[in-house]
Amino acid sequence: MACFPGTHGGSLLVADVSSGDKGLAAPLAKDRAPYLLAMLNLVKTWVGCPLSLTSIVERPLWRHSEADIISLENGLATFYTQSFFNYFSRAAIVPHRLISPKA
Repeated sequence: MACFPGTHGGSLLVADVSSGDKGLAAPLAKDRAPYLLAMLNLVKTWVGCPLSLTSIVERPLWRHSEADIISLENGLATFYTQSFFNYFSRAAIVPHRLISPKA
């Protein structure tokens, strides 16, 4: 639940539309970082997790550069989507940004 905003004590089954630009879908890398690190803590326990992810040294959020966050995000996305496909034989549904309609 720590991987997604607004789910602390809540449900993963009901999406909160007001959180559409938060968490893994936040526009700024620094705002995605806490959720990416929560996801890293989950997937680093999975079989086959690449050394590039398991060897990431945990440090305070403010010590991660934007390049570090984006590199982590790319590694997590690649490993997660491939793992999902390997187990379920279909593409994963991944978090994405909501685009508001133009007035």
